[in-house]
Amino acid sequence: MDQLTTTMRMTALKPTSGRRSRLSLFRLGFVGALLFSTVASGNMQLDRTQIVFETDGPGREDVIVRNTGEHPLYLKLEVLEVTAPGTEEEQREVVENPETIGLIASPTKLVIQPDRRRAIRLVNLRGHGEQERVYRVNVLPVAPPVDAEGIGVRILIAYQLLVFVRPVESRVQLDAERTPEGVRLRNNGNVNVLLRDVQHCPDAAADCSELRGMRLYPGNQRLLDAPAGGHVQFTAVANGRSRTHRY
Repeated sequence: MDQLTTTMRMTALKPTSGRRSRLSLFRLGFVGALLFSTVASGNMQLDRTQIVFETDGPGREDVIVRNTGEHPLYLKLEVLEVTAPGTEEEQREVVENPETIGLIASPTKLVIQPDRRRAIRLVNLRGHGEQERVYRVNVLPVAPPVDAEGIGVRILIAYQLLVFVRPVESRVQLDAERTPEGVRLRNNGNVNVLLRDVQHCPDAAADCSELRGMRLYPGNQRLLDAPAGGHVQFTAVANGRSRTHRY
């Protein structure tokens, strides 16, 4: 999936020798799914995790964050530059000065009180070029101040936003070839293509088996593994439109 979810545990330690309580922050790992946590206080919900800057849009997009927990939610934002997306050479680097790569997210730090909402604003600074641009934005829970009330054990979820900036003229071109191993795909357009509802259907059977969906960025090549015989079908979503393919 395009969104990565990070689970964090924050534990308040008991004061020792008259010292103030300190917080210990542990990164437990990544979960390849989009979660809306309701298991602990300080929970965060986002109204969306994929943002598209269209050529006829205003150049700014808002993401609404809600705190569904019982304690204030402390967040920070990180903008990541994405190069060679969808390839083995893909890099996602946190940028200290996001203006240099054409996307800013503000505010960079925010506090959301219980049962309240705040907006994260994303601004496209570079307009639209010949090729689709891809960014990611981390929305990260951080430890509250050591003197915050109600500190205990909490499990918080971090989200990663996927951001696309459409090219001036979008060109959708998904080329496919049926082979004994499956269907070989190549995105020869200049925007990403999302494949979903991917199935292999035997000729003499009514039941189709599901195959793994995927996203192809411009220039990406993939093989849809499928047994010989029958046909492969999927829905390709690109530039806000969908089309069913069968091979």
